[in-house]
Amino acid sequence: MKISYILTVFFTLLFLNEYKLIKTVNIEGIFFKTDQLENVYIVNNQNIVKFNNIGTKLFTYNNNYLGAITYFDISDPLRILVFYKDFNQILFLDNTLSIIGSPILLDNLGYDQIELACSSNTGGFWIFNSQTNQLVLLDKNLQIKLQSVSINSILSGNNKPNYLIEKNDFIYLNIPETGIIIFDKFGSYYKTLPIKNINSFQVSENKITYFNNNKLINFDFELLIEKIINLPDTIDIKNALVEQNKLFLFKKNQFSIYQQNVK
Repeated sequence: MKISYILTVFFTLLFLNEYKLIKTVNIEGIFFKTDQLENVYIVNNQNIVKFNNIGTKLFTYNNNYLGAITYFDISDPLRILVFYKDFNQILFLDNTLSIIGSPILLDNLGYDQIELACSSNTGGFWIFNSQTNQLVLLDKNLQIKLQSVSINSILSGNNKPNYLIEKNDFIYLNIPETGIIIFDKFGSYYKTLPIKNINSFQVSENKITYFNNNKLINFDFELLIEKIINLPDTIDIKNALVEQNKLFLFKKNQFSIYQQNVK
């Protein structure tokens, strides 16, 4: 599939006067997430701070022993995955950001070159093994359940992924230079979406929503329709996320919550 064949539809989903600013919170962050309950998570090095959908601070997590957080996955708000690449460890947090069980030491499982990790709805988690360039699904007993083919058999060149998520029984692996590689729940290659040079995205059914070049874009990868969502603020925006009728805009030192005025 070539991007030239994509039917691009430019439309205004949200006009400036269709937004209501709920709250702006001053807080410095590196990573930003929202969950389906409209909670907001701000990550800054070792810290995670959780806010509700009106910007009230709820819980904090801090661990000074494992270094900076490399990646975290809130696909399941009751079982949040936190990955520390430098220490090659994974731990899980509950909805109050309290640690569940003991950290998982990937070195002890025979994996010493893990690039990414994400939760699975099976109760286990996926890892991307950069030594074999494979996705591996480990179950809740830390046993191998599935392995994908090497992405070298699908793609050519230097393919370094930067984002991994499971959604609706598909696994999405983002490689900025190539696009988003989709695998089915058995780890078999499904398709490649030609969305390049992004760092993260949201998945909802057959749609990918991502922020790039100061635009929030919603791409239907079944109908091949791209929709651009206009934003009420585009100054120094680091990321933008949508949950139901709320829009979240993130800057380096603050985030803002907007309510869409539904007519």
